[in-house]
Amino acid sequence: MAKLQSVEPNIADLANGWLKSYHLDYKLEQNPLNSEIDKALNDYFSKNGGGWWK
Repeated sequence: MAKLQSVEPNIADLANGWLKSYHLDYKLEQNPLNSEIDKALNDYFSKNGGGWWK
């Protein structure tokens, strides 16, 4: 039986292409948005057991 592949990367690529065609600024999922927010979230999670699900 063939494994189904996710369509998510294709949709993300399509949407990013639209944003780029209109010269709009966008960030990829893995890219940081704001270093102060990233640091605050990392500090919070490290001081509270590692994640929101705990």
